[in-house]
Amino acid sequence: MKKADTIRDLHIVHVSSTFYGGGVTEILTPLTLIMNTMGIETGWRMIQGTPAFFNITKKLHNALQGYALNLASDEIRLFEQITFENALRLHVEDRDVIIVHDPQPLGLISEFPERVSPWIWQCHVDLSDPHPQTWDYISKFVEQYQAVVFSLPEYRQDLATKQHFIAPAINPFSEKNCDLSDAQVLECLDRHQIATNRPIIAQVSRFDPWKDPVGVIEAFRKASKEVDSTLVLLGNLALDDPEANIVLAPVMPGQTVAVEPEEVKAFRPTYRLLSYCLASGGFPVRNDLAGVDRPDLVDALAREIHGWAGLTPPC
Repeated sequence: MKKADTIRDLHIVHVSSTFYGGGVTEILTPLTLIMNTMGIETGWRMIQGTPAFFNITKKLHNALQGYALNLASDEIRLFEQITFENALRLHVEDRDVIIVHDPQPLGLISEFPERVSPWIWQCHVDLSDPHPQTWDYISKFVEQYQAVVFSLPEYRQDLATKQHFIAPAINPFSEKNCDLSDAQVLECLDRHQIATNRPIIAQVSRFDPWKDPVGVIEAFRKASKEVDSTLVLLGNLALDDPEANIVLAPVMPGQTVAVEPEEVKAFRPTYRLLSYCLASGGFPVRNDLAGVDRPDLVDALAREIHGWAGLTPPC
């Protein structure tokens, strides 16, 4: 409360790309409520965009994490046009502090050339090895901010802008982070018809290529030959993530995905369907994921699963 006293007279606004799904939403939902409860007037604005716009911002997101992606000139024009349209509707000029989250709304600052209040960019993605050409484009916006916030010191960049490092924190009051009684656990497992007489191997994440659900399935298949167990993929979809349904489709039982057989043959065997779906949607395809054609990575995942189960890893 003493720390809040120093900014209690300020009107702060956060800007992000969705109110549902993903880590930023998990942070801002309780944070904005807590700040207002403590007497700090805090708003939360969301940018809007077409599917093409969010395809572009997903490319930026992937490139910041290392994918070799370059935006075409027409994609840059669309990104900047939609950014301009969002700036017209946001009306944040009279706020004392504007905090912009992740790359989707990053360019907004350029649309307020007469700004007086400080603008802060908080980047929640891994910036340890951003794609150089993409970073060159992004950094022209970043250096207009008064400060930037990264999750780890390892994400530091060569910037004139002052950099701060704040590790992510969970909300201890959310249902996801509260203890469940044995009765609640058993009821949930029964409702979803998950067996309780053998170990459960679970992945909890968004459905995203970086989370590699197909790699988890491949590792489970190998581990289950030694340990009779159940695999649970538990996740959600972020509304601003156009890749989510593409990634989810190949791992959903009973899903039908239309493919062109000759085009599918061009991809590595383990990830042919997922790679085809991603490539068809204009998204990058990773080749460093675990699979039967990368036994070294599968072995590493299998050893990790055996270690978790307290079993001796297979030779």
